Amino acid sequence: MMDANGGSPRKLLQAPPGEHVLQLQWSPDGQHVAYTKSNMETQKPDVAIEIASAEGGVPATLFAAPGLRSFCWPDDNRIVYSAEEPPPKIDMNLWEISLDRSSSKVSGEPRRITNWAGVSPLDLSVSADSKRLVFVNSGLQRELYVAENPKKGKLETPRRLALEGRNNLPSAWTRDGQALFFYSDRNGNWDIFRQRLQQRTAEDFVVGPGEQTQPRLTPDGSSVLYWDYKDATDGASVSMRLMRVPISGGAPEQVLQSSPEAEVRCARARSRCILGERDRIKNELVLTDIDPVRGKAVELLRLKADPAASPEWDLSPDGATVAIVDLDDAKDRIRLVQLDSKAARSISLGHSKTLSGISWSADGKSWFVTSSSVRGASILSVQSNGASLELWATSNIMGTPLTSPDDRNLAFTVSTRNSNAWLIENF
Repeated sequence: MMDANGGSPRKLLQAPPGEHVLQLQWSPDGQHVAYTKSNMETQKPDVAIEIASAEGGVPATLFAAPGLRSFCWPDDNRIVYSAEEPPPKIDMNLWEISLDRSSSKVSGEPRRITNWAGVSPLDLSVSADSKRLVFVNSGLQRELYVAENPKKGKLETPRRLALEGRNNLPSAWTRDGQALFFYSDRNGNWDIFRQRLQQRTAEDFVVGPGEQTQPRLTPDGSSVLYWDYKDATDGASVSMRLMRVPISGGAPEQVLQSSPEAEVRCARARSRCILGERDRIKNELVLTDIDPVRGKAVELLRLKADPAASPEWDLSPDGATVAIVDLDDAKDRIRLVQLDSKAARSISLGHSKTLSGISWSADGKSWFVTSSSVRGASILSVQSNGASLELWATSNIMGTPLTSPDDRNLAFTVSTRNSNAWLIENF
């Protein structure tokens, strides 16, 4: 802190190793400062708002909120902040918490101000009379594309499949390769849709209250597995239910329950489905063989995972091998693990590559991966000897490519970032 003319600088506080201090805000009376403090050594940083006297002294923690992103201090009696909704939602909303300034503590429970979908309020700032609040609405929109794969050379020009201006994420092809299952937040929550390549609009597949995501075909192609999320209440963890529904439609049935970050992959040439989960305590990726009908589970192996990594993995068409990227600090490598023998080997693509997504080709002999950099992202075709070919590149963020059963088409997302200033009154 320094004087108005820039003189007499003095240290107000210092964050310990592994913690960051951000978003400094003055109190309305100018006697205190508030800021967010986060522990960056965890995968999803804990964020708290602390308050400190402008004259120095020991700071005090006001409160911590799950997914807290930005805040402002409009008057002596409250703080307004934005926070992420529980997964799998990717929205944020505005909340307020009352203050007891005499004790520098919060009073009561947080109160929701907004109930928006598709909005991400950041960089909150309030007018001098506390009647108007301005923020930056900044977020990614993930658009679904399909491109023909000539198998020799680059992809044909990708075309948008889902034209609705919301997030649309591909997750499974139909067995004939003529339609895609994807999940979208076009209704304000995540629902599952099916769309044929020649159709302009998608068909509802699993829609309704709650959040339905990540559809996957069972090995026999008769049913679709998907995750059903229920919002956390009273500080409880978000629960995830793996559901099964006939591909022809019908009532869904629960297969099993799991924790956030769980994913399922199913083989095509073998009756096997694999559940992948993160053990955050032991920093491991846990792979489990599951029965998609009865829910019976048998743990197969555990792989050490960097706490800061975001492992992406896929199951080979024959169900024998998993391919993994971003498991540790070797960002340029594909790690292959035989599920039954536990034998493992790595394929290096060179240190110029940072791999962020992977899927098997339909014949199980190669992989499609996404490689990311500050310049954008690209889709690579990778052979078992490490030879790679760039199929398509963009300056934007790209999702993991998903090949059709005949390898003739690839589906993937391209993300664009939008940032606009919003203003609300009488909040």
